[in-house]
Amino acid sequence: MLGLAILFGLAVWVLLTLIAMIVGYKFGKGKGLFVGFMLTMGGWFVYWARVRLYSSQSKLFMQKRSRD
Repeated sequence: MLGLAILFGLAVWVLLTLIAMIVGYKFGKGKGLFVGFMLTMGGWFVYWARVRLYSSQSKLFMQKRSRD
């Protein structure tokens, strides 16, 4: 049941992304398509980029610390 709820939420998210892209394209032509996508999906990409950066920095810190 929880899996169905998660899939439903994901489907709503994707649908909202598509609607935002279509509305953005109609109002802003080329750039509006990108803006509509980034408003709905961009936060997810930025979050995981920050997580990846943090984890790589912490690995480097731990490697330097273990050499000392």
